[in-house]
Order: sequence, then C-alpha cells, then structure tokens
Amino acid sequence: MHDRKNSETGFTLIETMIVVAIIGIATALAVPNYLVWHSRSELRRGITEVQNQLLLARMAALSRSASRMEPYRRRRQMQRQEHRYWFPACGCLMS
Repeated sequence: MHDRKNSETGFTLIETMIVVAIIGIATALAVPNYLVWHSRSELRRGITEVQNQLLLARMAALSRSASRMEPYRRRRQMQRQEHRYWFPACGCLMS
C-alpha cells in the first residue's frame, strides 16, 4: 500500500456528474407541477380581485341608492300607519 502524504480531498468528476444528473431529474419532475400551481395561484388571485371589486361596487351602489330611496321609504311607512292592518305575506293593506 502506498502511504500518501498529499492526500487529495474533494469530489471526482463522476460523483459531480451523478449529482448534477439527480438535480436535473428532480427539476424535470418538479417544473410541470410548479407551472400548474403557478397558473392556479394566478387564477385564484384574479378571482379574489374580481370578487373584491364587485363587493366594493355593490357597497357603493347600496350607499347611493339608500340616500335616494329615503323619501320613498318614509312615504311607505306613512301609508302603513294610515291603515289599521298590514298583511306582509300578501303585501296587502286593509282598513
């Protein structure tokens, strides 16, 4: 047996090539799954944005219509008070 005083440390070319090949295979398996996840994530983000914008528009519309509907609501309340019996099931006013 040889007794080396200058023992070399490190990886051989074959070991490095095996590691690179394993990383390449893992990447090839992971990329399609990542692309599916990324597209679904973008879709969810878009859906959430649309939902938020619709909710904001609905709140703004309700806010505007509430102030416009106030005179009609008062008139309707006065009409109900004029009559003795109000039947909410049929929407009938009876004296």
